[in-house]
Amino acid sequence: MSDKMNPNLPEDEERILDLETAKEMTVEEAAKTQGEIEAGVKEDDGLLDRYIKQHRDQIEADKFETKKIREEELAPLGNLDDGESLDETKAVPVAPVAPGSAEATKDTTVAAATSATPLREESFDDFPEDERYLADERAEKRRKMIGLLLAGLAIIGIAFTLYSQRQALSGLFGGSSSSSASSSSSASSSKASSSSDTEEESAPLKAFNELYASFYTDESQASLKNDSFEQLSALETALATLEGTDEYDAAKAKFDSLKAAIEATQTLNAQFDKPVLVNGEIDTTATANPGVELAAPSTGISSVDAALAAAVNFGRSQQESAAAGSAVAAPAAGNSGVAEVATPAPAASEPSTSNTVTLTNGITLDYGKRVVYGDDQVALKRDVTRVPYNDELIADASNEAWIFNPGILEKIIATSNQRGYFSGNEFILEKVNIINGNGYYNMFRTDGTYLFSINAKTGYFFGNGSGRKADY
Repeated sequence: MSDKMNPNLPEDEERILDLETAKEMTVEEAAKTQGEIEAGVKEDDGLLDRYIKQHRDQIEADKFETKKIREEELAPLGNLDDGESLDETKAVPVAPVAPGSAEATKDTTVAAATSATPLREESFDDFPEDERYLADERAEKRRKMIGLLLAGLAIIGIAFTLYSQRQALSGLFGGSSSSSASSSSSASSSKASSSSDTEEESAPLKAFNELYASFYTDESQASLKNDSFEQLSALETALATLEGTDEYDAAKAKFDSLKAAIEATQTLNAQFDKPVLVNGEIDTTATANPGVELAAPSTGISSVDAALAAAVNFGRSQQESAAAGSAVAAPAAGNSGVAEVATPAPAASEPSTSNTVTLTNGITLDYGKRVVYGDDQVALKRDVTRVPYNDELIADASNEAWIFNPGILEKIIATSNQRGYFSGNEFILEKVNIINGNGYYNMFRTDGTYLFSINAKTGYFFGNGSGRKADY
């Protein structure tokens, strides 16, 4: 490269772009390097030196304009009246420098900047962009974004891990055992899935249960409601919607027991002149049809079975009483057709001093006493009785309501022995009250413990256990 091409570069500092080096550069890099060489830029030059060398013409023009403007601004001040010296305010003369000297150019520029307006900041916008610098900047931004994304994923992972451990610990301390954290997590997931399935299947099951409950008189589901018997087909339809689900078998068992209980109740009511079992209660005005064989089948619903058994005993007692009342004495010889009727029982106004009856199992009852059977010296626990005591009616010893219908007390004693309430005839029987024409007794153990109350006419007995309602 000759001096004519680059007059600002001395011959001893003349440099050229090496051909081998240029081969390894792109066209853009080679052009940029060649421009720096022509401008006299050295490798150890700073950023300001590089800019001055590459924009020398522009800087020289700015210096000239700056000096001209400064002289114009200071010219009016020469006419001041106070004769003030303006030597200190005049522009600092710029010494001529050699065009090829970088140090002289730098000093001249600094002096011009001191005496004139500061170098415009927008002039630095003319720096050529370094593609490698921009690429590195973009790569750095990508690395920061990737780092933030990874940090966010790590936080989410930690939160999920803590939640899983919390669920596992919750299940452990709630009573469920687990051999490892992973099995606890699996159990929690299975439980959540099962709960979700239950919620999805609960709609038809809820409809079935609500319809099933409508067959009973109250929430205890102890007594059937007669008016609902015709809705059994609707309940069967609701049951069909549960086919194929986990709840079907349990619902089917409930339906079968209810169906058997309804059919048994309808069959028993048909054996009386009018329904004897209405809404779980015995209608004492109903009369058993003569000649029918009354039976109490097992339906699987304990409260209904008890009501059916009580109604059957009530009907049987009516049949036995009717058979005993029709018996008359044979006509005496010579008394043409005149029948002798058994002596009637004493009236209520004429209480008998002794009214004992011996049962078929050898037990002797004394209806003239408060304690009909057993030791009347034992302290009885009367405060827990289901039937309230009525001393005025208890004193009416001759009232026929106290008389047990045939076979009732014997059957109750046998059932008590079978269930382990007491053995043999080791019990105490005491009068309690007369309600709706039925005499009620309390049965105790020989130590005074209350067992249950008995309806002497129907044979229905009930204690303090749940599901056994009083029949009055």
